[in-house]
Amino acid sequence: MVKRKEQLNRLDIKDDVIHNKQNKTRQSLFFIIIASFITALLLYFYQDQDESEQSLTYFPDDPLMSFSNAATTLQFKNGASFTVKWQTYSALGSPTYLRQDVSLLFKDGKLTGMLSKWKENTDQISQSKTITDDESGNYEAISVHYAERHYPDDVIKGKEIMSYDHLSVMRDAGGHFSGFKIPTAEDQKAWYTKKWRTMKSKQATLITEAAKKFHFNPDDYYPYPLTYIHVFESEPLPKLNQQTTHRVISQLWEGLYKNYALGVHVSENDIRDPIGSSMPMILYSKKGTDLLVIIQLDSGEMTMLKQVI
Repeated sequence: MVKRKEQLNRLDIKDDVIHNKQNKTRQSLFFIIIASFITALLLYFYQDQDESEQSLTYFPDDPLMSFSNAATTLQFKNGASFTVKWQTYSALGSPTYLRQDVSLLFKDGKLTGMLSKWKENTDQISQSKTITDDESGNYEAISVHYAERHYPDDVIKGKEIMSYDHLSVMRDAGGHFSGFKIPTAEDQKAWYTKKWRTMKSKQATLITEAAKKFHFNPDDYYPYPLTYIHVFESEPLPKLNQQTTHRVISQLWEGLYKNYALGVHVSENDIRDPIGSSMPMILYSKKGTDLLVIIQLDSGEMTMLKQVI
């Protein structure tokens, strides 16, 4: 009888050991699963945050790099409403340390969308977005295509190029939409001229109001809407050569990305979503000494950036 009890006790102990091992195994698996989930979650948020925070940074131009292709396109497709297909593409001759493309889309002079993508150790970047709308308007998209290369002794050089496209979408008397790049028909010409004059009037008013608020003389500056500056890809700013113009425009994009695309800095602790804001007006000093960037938020508030040349 005693021997039987001892056997039962040993069996109970063995069962407890097995049960404890099973519990420990379950706990280990549980912790592994939780740890894996948390790690995956952190990686997701890290990648998402890294994607949004990666920013254009000006480095001296690299003569050894060149873009084989860089383009922005806006394509119209009709329907019950209509769609605008917005695409950007750029390619270098060979992979480089960092590539980034940023594209801003405006409708009737207001920011309506942004595309931004960066990759390491690649030469190509492509982006696309389809926008559905049911109101006519003038669309403009301007993009900056950026490349960065690292050399020995911590030497970093860069290369930037811009691309641009525009599209007008008009509704006729019968309610049908048509898309065109250049107005050819008389009704298109009349519609486009009216839209263009309205936008120019708003931009002139913005400059006048900004001059009063920030105390500068608008007669001392040449006004350029942001979508116009792609012209300076191939021609210099007044009083500057092409090399200096490239540096100035590259530094301008660095400031615009950090202080406009990633959020408009109304004050140090007040950063606003730029969607719905006015197209930035670039005021270039007639003396070739500085740039002013005027931005008006959808709320009507204005802010100004200054870049010394």
